[in-house]
Amino acid sequence: MKTWKMMKELTEKPHKKYKLTQCEDMNKCGVIVKNHKGYLMFVDHEDIQVLNVLPLIIPNNEWEEVRHAVMWIEAFQKGLEGKRIKPALQHFSFPDYRTLSQTLKYLEERQDYYEEILKQGWFIED
Repeated sequence: MKTWKMMKELTEKPHKKYKLTQCEDMNKCGVIVKNHKGYLMFVDHEDIQVLNVLPLIIPNNEWEEVRHAVMWIEAFQKGLEGKRIKPALQHFSFPDYRTLSQTLKYLEERQDYYEEILKQGWFIED
């Protein structure tokens, strides 16, 4: 997503984090930005530092959301609450999030891989 969309998302959903993936200054690519107490900050190994946002406010920069996987039990619980989920394992995942019943059907078709799929992380749709 473009810089302005990322800034809008951080304003509306301050719990999210975004990583700079495509930029004009290659030294800045990889920077992770979050909303911390109403300020744009960058995160470096869990240290939060004030970010000079001016070099990053370039409309053509591309950002992607930094997602953190959760364990199966949490994903299952969120599925029971109506959230859609998907496995974090790339080769066992599916492109879109699915309901819990769709996910259980998916797992049923891959019984030989239960342990591998369930022990890895899961993503929960916002």
